Amino acid sequence: MSHVLAPTPPCPLGTADALPATPQEWDRLNDTLARYGYSVLRAWIGDGTVFARIDGLLHIRLAPATDLRDDPDAAAELAGLTVAVAIRAFRAQLEHGSAWDPGRGASLRTYFIGQCLMRFPNEYRRWLREHRAGACLAPAIRTPDLPDPHPGPDQAAALHLDALSVLAKAPVRTRTALAHVAVGYSHREVATRLNTTTKSVEMLLRRHRKSTSFDPHN
Repeated sequence: MSHVLAPTPPCPLGTADALPATPQEWDRLNDTLARYGYSVLRAWIGDGTVFARIDGLLHIRLAPATDLRDDPDAAAELAGLTVAVAIRAFRAQLEHGSAWDPGRGASLRTYFIGQCLMRFPNEYRRWLREHRAGACLAPAIRTPDLPDPHPGPDQAAALHLDALSVLAKAPVRTRTALAHVAVGYSHREVATRLNTTTKSVEMLLRRHRKSTSFDPHN
């Protein structure tokens, strides 16, 4: 099935792109490129054209997950994960002078979108594995005939063990996020430890709450 490729949205960066000279300028550039890359990638993931672009650029054919079209949160999560990886690699390349060259004609924003597409296959495969693993959790924890809401010690211990068993089957990133949130880390701090964005952590926790009845604060 072929897709008509959607045009790239306008970027807030000007046409005269230049490398930043100060840490503050680097931060502004990172933020601008991350916001732009997230907006573009989320749109392409949502309408499915990202797969045709990957095939055209990298000659890698990925099977599209139908969930990405039906679930905006899933598209947003995957876009955030991919951009977070791309922005770190992109900055490292720029700082070492091994990436973007304005003399070759491509703007900085165009080059960054290319980097996002190059990082997408691995992040998509990782997301797909974790997503499929998470989908198996819901049947395991549905308990229509719940015990007394104020269980005795034996029942409380059994419920605790059941919860630990379910969490043990969750993806590593999900378990890590839940463990840190449970002991008081903010979403931003969790994002730093997972090398991702705050928005991606929020999406990860939201998806876990939707597929299970467990809350890291309870």
